[in-house]
Amino acid sequence: MAWVLKLGEELRGLAGDGGAGWRSAVVPLEAHAAAALDRYAARLPLPVRTGMHNQTAFALGFALDWCAAAGETSLGDRLRASSRRFYLADRGAPLAWEPSAADFVSPALAEADLMRRVLEPAAFAGWLDDFLGPDAAETLAQRLPPARVADYADGQLAHFCGLNLSRAWMLRGIGQALSESNPLGSACAALAQAHLEAGWEDALHEDYMVSHWAPSFLLYALTAQ
Repeated sequence: MAWVLKLGEELRGLAGDGGAGWRSAVVPLEAHAAAALDRYAARLPLPVRTGMHNQTAFALGFALDWCAAAGETSLGDRLRASSRRFYLADRGAPLAWEPSAADFVSPALAEADLMRRVLEPAAFAGWLDDFLGPDAAETLAQRLPPARVADYADGQLAHFCGLNLSRAWMLRGIGQALSESNPLGSACAALAQAHLEAGWEDALHEDYMVSHWAPSFLLYALTAQ
């Protein structure tokens, strides 16, 4: 459902008559996806913290982007409330546990990338210090280095082709949400670039286990703001 809303958001930025036609065609599916995520977030007692398709933070982040593009303020307010309920009290992200062997999204970074959409800048900076640790500007690159793909032909192990790229766009978003005087912002930017460079060639690998999905992660990593 979150990817459906991401498609709708992208189509809203597509110029010309062709874009209008696609947007019109997708509207019923957008409405279904938005309603489904609204119901799901409201009844979910705890977030799903995996690094794969069903991760709650990743879905809520995409949904909030769509709400902003579509002017869906009421839904956005409800999803932000759910995000606070799930994550506001989190401290001490266990980065040493990342990544799992089949992750294509970082549980910790996706959560931080969501919360920068939810909290005001000063509140987000304080929350992030508690979440990543006050020494994150000095240690994040060592604690969360780019991942190496073990087997491009394995449908699960090839997920690292996308992990580096999703980390790149999340790190960039997190860094941009911090003030220019915050050293963690520049650390996130540098680490984002390292992940982008590590994932770029991997995402263009010819094996089908990579080529049927990873190029979309590369495109988003290159264009997400």
